[in-house]
Parts: sequence; structure tokens; C-alpha cells
Amino acid sequence: MEFKLNMDPERRTVVHTDKGAYDRALGLGNAAGAAARGAYGRVQTVQGLSAGSAFDAAKARAQEAGRNRWQDVVSFRDRWRNWLYKEPGKTNFWLLIFNILYIAVSLTVLVLTFLVMHEHVDDFKRNEFTQHWDTDTGVVKQYAPCGMPTPDSMYLLQAIGALPAGGWDGASLEPNYKQWMLRVDRALCARIVPGKEEPARPTDLATCEAGGYVDYGTDHAEELLAIGYLLDDVTITPTLQDIDVQGDITAKMEAFERRTCLVKKENPLYPDEKPYYTDQQHKAYGDMKTRVARAYIAAMPAFSRYNKERETCAVPPEYKDPFDNNCKHSCHVRMELKATATEQDLLYHYTADGSGGTMPPGTTFTKQLYRLLALSLAGYYDRLHNDGVCFRNSEVYTVANAPAPEKVGERIDALHFCEVRTIYSNSTFVCISVHFCSPRPHPPHDTSFAAFCSVFACFL
Repeated sequence: MEFKLNMDPERRTVVHTDKGAYDRALGLGNAAGAAARGAYGRVQTVQGLSAGSAFDAAKARAQEAGRNRWQDVVSFRDRWRNWLYKEPGKTNFWLLIFNILYIAVSLTVLVLTFLVMHEHVDDFKRNEFTQHWDTDTGVVKQYAPCGMPTPDSMYLLQAIGALPAGGWDGASLEPNYKQWMLRVDRALCARIVPGKEEPARPTDLATCEAGGYVDYGTDHAEELLAIGYLLDDVTITPTLQDIDVQGDITAKMEAFERRTCLVKKENPLYPDEKPYYTDQQHKAYGDMKTRVARAYIAAMPAFSRYNKERETCAVPPEYKDPFDNNCKHSCHVRMELKATATEQDLLYHYTADGSGGTMPPGTTFTKQLYRLLALSLAGYYDRLHNDGVCFRNSEVYTVANAPAPEKVGERIDALHFCEVRTIYSNSTFVCISVHFCSPRPHPPHDTSFAAFCSVFACFL
């Protein structure tokens, strides 16, 4: 049996409360009621305040805050005065440091401004037209070229998007030709199709031209292999599955050239193809294909000279040749450079039969870009390793060929430079080379090589 002492006979719980506990509970209840009545009374009092009293209260609080702020200002002023006057030694030391820095910065800005302005003034004076005017003959003075210009790979890489050209990245781009030309070297000479046998690399160009497996044998394969590497684009890079299929390689070449014409918009017929030539480049330099074609034609003298003198200025063991047998596509690159030299009539838009120079159908935009990259690499090696032997104008007038006695010992001028060192030695072009290098009037639309050499040769 269970006994529960806190229940009545009806099994209801009984709470026994003594008188003290009851009195305490009653007192707490009365206190709570008094607090509630006091709070209600204060609310009524606040509600009864006039608008003027509320404004006075707010004004008083604002004045108090103002006095506190003013005290902070006064305290700061006092600390400053104490630092300034109570310890003059320390004060003068810091003021001296600040004055020295101020004077140093002012002098630096003044000196830099003076140097920049002085440099610009000197440029204006040197480039002023009358400084180059021959008063005896009444014509502009002709200066001997310092060498043959070759393409600048920085602009070629910027054009295809391999280097930044616009915005802050383009403006802050620092010259790093060692790294850039290493990329071009790898693109032209090191890229292969995995699984495909590497072409032979004979030293003699005649062996390359004789046939055999000296390149992949598919038109534009090597070109797309190099450009695809520079663009980091696998969609145009030849693979083992299509390297021997001319139709597939041609389709990739056409896709690359279609992308060349895109600037902002996608091609609705080929929505997956994206532009690589930026709008900034298009506005600054114009259409990409036109730009490359002009560079290709302007570089014809350098193509011709390199083809003519490579055996003496790059092949000998004392020189470094980027297209020796260490280059996996040596034969193809050298054959393309030689093919370019045979197209030099494009430069002056003139042929022996008077029909005018036209771009051969096989010389596509892709091949032009590839050949410019190859010539740029050849020029870089010539400057860096070979002391400019291939493209430098090192010829001087002798007693036998000097046009005037005072010219003996001076560098030969552009016309003689053209005649002696440049024109491709092929009997087919004899009449063209004589006409081109002669001082006689040129045909219409001709681009004077003499002017080209004298103006642009120092970009070497």
C-alpha cells in the first residue's frame, strides 16, 4: 500500500502554506501593483509634457554633448602645445625630417619634369623638317640605313591574343623578349603531333626540297601546330587523327581565319567560334588580315636578304641558327622562308610583263603569319647571338664604288644596300631587281625600297 501525505481524501494535492509564506506572497503582490501604478503615472506625466519642455530637454542634451566635444578639442590642443613647446628638441627633429622629405619630393618632381620636357624639345628639334633639308640640292637628306628591319614578335603575339594589348595589362606590359621569343621558338621548332613520326631534318636545304618525309606533307599542318600552341587553342591544333587528312586540316585553317575576322560578335553560322583579335587592336591598327599582309609585304627585303645570306651568316659554326637540325621542323621553316623570298615582286607591285604583283593563292593569311614569326625569330637570333651579321648594314664605300670622294669610308646608302646585299639571286628576278634598285622612276603603286630602308632600318 502506498501512503501519500500531500493528498486529501478525494486524492487532490494539498499545498500547506504557513502564515509567513502567505504574508510574503501578499507583500510581493502589493509591491508589483505599486510598481505598475508608478510606471503608469510616469507615462501619463511624460505624455503631459508640453512641446516646449521637450525642446528644452533636447537643447540641454545637445549643449552637454557640445561641451564634451569642446573639451576634447581643448584637450587635443593642449597636448599639441605641450609637445610643440615643452620639448622643442624633439619637435624640431620631426619638423626637420618632414621638411627634408618635402624638399626631396619637390626637387624630384622638378628634375623629372625638366628632363622630360627637355627630351621632348630635343626630339622636336631633331625631327624638325629643316634639319634634314639639303640646301644644296633642295631635297630631303638621305641617310644610310643601319640595317634591315625584321618583324617584332611582340606585336605579332599581341595581335593573336598571346600577349595583353589593351587596358592596364597592355599599358603595364614590360619587355621580356627572352621569354616571348622562347615561346615563338617552341611554337616553330618544338611542337609535334604525339604519335606521329617526326619529319627528317637534313642540314642541306636542297635535300629538303628534293622530297621525302621532311615535313608532315599536309598543307598548313605545321602552321596550325605553331599558331595553335601560341593561342593555346586545341580546336585548330592538328591531331593524330587528322594530320594526314588534308580536308580536316583545311577546315581547321578556315576556322582560324574566320575567327580572325571576328572582333566583337560571334559568327551566327559558327556560334562556337570566338574572336581572338581584340576591339582595341582593331581600332588602333585596323583589320587583322590587312595588317598582316602589309607587314608581310614590308618585310620582303628582309626575307630576301635572309634567304640569300643565311649560308654565311647563320649556318657556320661560329653563329647560332634557330633553324638548324635541332629544330624539329627545320626543313619546313626554311622552305617557307625561301618561298617568301620568291614573292618579293609583291613589294613594288611590278613584274617583268607589267601585270603587277599579286599574292599567290597558296600564300594564305595563316602562312603569312607563320612566315613573319619565323623571320622575327631569325632576326632575334641575329641580333642576340650573331652580332647582326645577317641584317646589319656593315658595308662601307670604297674608292672604287663611292659616288663622291667624301663618301669613302661611310656606310653605303639604301640603293647600294639593296643592290649588294638584298635582292634574291635568281635570274628570273634580274630585270626586276635592276629596275627596283635603280634611281629611275618606279611604276605606279610601287613602294620605294630605298625609302623603306632609310626610314625603317634602324628598328633592327
